[in-house]
Amino acid sequence: MAAPVVVIGCGRRDRGDDAVGTLVAERLADLQPAGVEVWTEETPAVDLLDRLGEPGREEATRLLIFVDAALARPRSGLRPRRPFSGTWKRIDYRLHPEALAGRTPASTHSISVPEILKLGDALEVLPPTVWIYAVFGDRFELGQPVSPAARELAVRVAEAVAQDIRAFLAAGALSCTS
Repeated sequence: MAAPVVVIGCGRRDRGDDAVGTLVAERLADLQPAGVEVWTEETPAVDLLDRLGEPGREEATRLLIFVDAALARPRSGLRPRRPFSGTWKRIDYRLHPEALAGRTPASTHSISVPEILKLGDALEVLPPTVWIYAVFGDRFELGQPVSPAARELAVRVAEAVAQDIRAFLAAGALSCTS
């Protein structure tokens, strides 16, 4: 049976801070929040939409969360209020689909999160609520390890995601203004 919440942590472990999404997902899985399925995807692809569109899931899953690394850049829809690595931002995709429009397509993934979301909308497989946690880092070179700051941030983001999920499930929804 499908869970009411699905969290997908994205990121490549061989590209430094890009792994932060998978680290958040692993930490969240360790916390074992009730009603939550946690997936990790090093290279998200279209088959993710097949999993989201499985029979029974469409009615059961009410919240989809993507956690992915991002590089803070001027004039980007993802730019944090404090423009430095080590920060993160939650975006409500339903309220602000344009927030990801400024993202550079130079993703290390086979398909970017914005492309997955657009396609998921077109195929009508996305749940009513979709959040993206953009975690800002600065070390994305091939072969680089995850920075200690990104590892520490992954723990804090996982705890924030767990808290947001608990509030969402308790209230049936949680407004997100960013």
